[in-house]
Amino acid sequence: MPPSTAKLVAQLIGPQYVRYDGHSVQLSNRKSRALLAYLLLTDKGREKRERLVGLLWSETDDTRARASLRQALYETRTALDTVGYPGFEADKFDVGLRAASFEVDISEVLDRVKAGEPHHLLLENERLTDRLLDGCDAIDPAFDVWLTAKREAIRQRIERDLETALREHAQESHAVEDLSRAILNLDATHEEAARALMSARHAAGDTAGALAIYKKLWDLLDADYDTEPSKETQDLVAAIKLGKLPIPKVSAPPAAEAKPTPLASVAGAIMPLAGIPGENGGQTAAERWSTRFVLSVAPFEIAGARAEQLHLVHGFRRELLACLTRFREWLVRDLGPVSAQPLAPLGPGSEEYTIEASAVQAGEALRLVLTLKETATGVLLWSERLQLSAVEWMNAQQTVMRRLAAALKVNVSAERMSTISPKPDEGLKVFDTWLRGQALILSFDPKDWHRAAELFRTAIREAPGFAPAYSSLAQLQNTIHFVHPGIFRSTERTTDALNYAREAARLDPVDSRAHLALGWAHAFASQHEQAAAHHELAHELNDNDPWTSTSAGLGFAFGGDTNKAHVFLSDAASHMVDPMPIHWRYRTIVEHISGNYAASLAAAEQATSSVPNELGWKVSALYHLGETEQARQELKRFYALIAQRWCGSSQPTEETMARWFLHLFPMRRNEDWEHLREGLAGAGAPVTDLSPAIARPTAHA
Repeated sequence: MPPSTAKLVAQLIGPQYVRYDGHSVQLSNRKSRALLAYLLLTDKGREKRERLVGLLWSETDDTRARASLRQALYETRTALDTVGYPGFEADKFDVGLRAASFEVDISEVLDRVKAGEPHHLLLENERLTDRLLDGCDAIDPAFDVWLTAKREAIRQRIERDLETALREHAQESHAVEDLSRAILNLDATHEEAARALMSARHAAGDTAGALAIYKKLWDLLDADYDTEPSKETQDLVAAIKLGKLPIPKVSAPPAAEAKPTPLASVAGAIMPLAGIPGENGGQTAAERWSTRFVLSVAPFEIAGARAEQLHLVHGFRRELLACLTRFREWLVRDLGPVSAQPLAPLGPGSEEYTIEASAVQAGEALRLVLTLKETATGVLLWSERLQLSAVEWMNAQQTVMRRLAAALKVNVSAERMSTISPKPDEGLKVFDTWLRGQALILSFDPKDWHRAAELFRTAIREAPGFAPAYSSLAQLQNTIHFVHPGIFRSTERTTDALNYAREAARLDPVDSRAHLALGWAHAFASQHEQAAAHHELAHELNDNDPWTSTSAGLGFAFGGDTNKAHVFLSDAASHMVDPMPIHWRYRTIVEHISGNYAASLAAAEQATSSVPNELGWKVSALYHLGETEQARQELKRFYALIAQRWCGSSQPTEETMARWFLHLFPMRRNEDWEHLREGLAGAGAPVTDLSPAIARPTAHA
């Protein structure tokens, strides 16, 4: 008898069901249902047992959790065998479904939108992705965090593909209507889609329908976001009311001379806002998709600010950079002092715009004057004066992002803005406390780090729901042994980092920084599958941010997945004009773990690093390449740098310094650690008696 061609068919949107050959798969246990749904939602239908244990039994001890997993797998296999499905596979390490043996509704939705067609479910339902794995909430805290983040990541992916299709089909009225409605069902504040739909309705003779769309948008923005539609949207509705032809929806208007448009700043002054001059005329960023322009952020001038308010200026710049990297429409270049290398030249067709800012003290108030100019010509495109304080912080940040987007002709919905730059519910004093702690971290001084930790704990005591403070504490615990030579990892700090990072992710499951912190906390706890899960989520939630991709890529390398590490680092490089030194430092490590010692050395040379722990990788790479004498010279420099910065209670002897270095990294595979040890030993370091066990945290710091 020929094998059956039937497939396992799953509905994961709305009420969940799974069928095979017309028969329903019956699972009575909620975690068994969640396990099967999770497998169906993964790219390949497979997962590691370790990761499943961490997701579904995160609060259970390992022995009981693994027993519970075995029971759930037994129930799942039995249910699938009952309906005749032959594709369930499980071994000592992996669990999965045979490739190409199942079909899932959400995969069909993703495939359709990738092809530029909105699936009927997107047209029939609002916020469709919120219904993904309906009924699987409150199964386990770790699974809840994963599910919330996964829903948001898939929503972003669908919306991105729909936006691309909308711009490509701008002249096809039926396609525009369906694509616009699908986008608005995902994000009701998406003004570009609203304008496209209004124009299409007006062109079809349905002026009342066009105006109804505008009223719905106005009411929503006013009620939920305390704002109003953009000038472009208001101009369109005015044209519709006058019976004029609609303003072009999303296609590029003809090139025209840029004319300033008055725009009120936060302070109430009227500043000129020019269109982007040059060959592209009035093109939007979306129309220059294949040749994204560069947005450079210069160092902020701080001479006019008081010392006690500098944390506000530095914090505002850091958060501005973090917000800017969330946009695919441009590449971000940090011109700050951290980039000591010469800047890479831009291509002949590249556009670059520069953001500059100056802090000015006006009595007790601190004002920030920001400008945006075309770098090549110096033409001023936009200027803004802000009063910078903890009280006005988020309003100022959202205002700057909205005005920048308008000046650069980039569409940003109110809902998207609220996720990129959210307003904290906690007291603004707490936000100021957190900013002060963040400023202290940058000093890399042990005393300042202890003060920063106390500030973060103060913020948590005053506002237990303030997620950034938990992320910052996790970051401190994850990295203190790296930046303070002589400080060793400990089980106490590892446990603290896990607890802080879990709480940060629970409070804000769609924050990529929380998932990065949690991924690294799991890595240092030798829970590498859980680490990989959160590094993947961090990347999915913010895949345009080079730092997120670089950090997650290094995490995959330590976890033994060098292929994915290279993919993530290449992705990071594609979003950078000038790779920062830290990118090269991380690539040095990734290439060494991959056995590509020549590439590791080349990256180390690019990094021009004086960071002791990264210099050790260069020493090892040189030895493995046969450059023993040069490796010995670099080892001397390595010792000298560590000794200068030694923070430990013991003396910085060659033995203790080498031992400190080799204990730092959470490498999953012993052979990766051994190759590093061999490189140092070959250069003359006294490490021949050490074993990979030293890279496990101990009970004492």
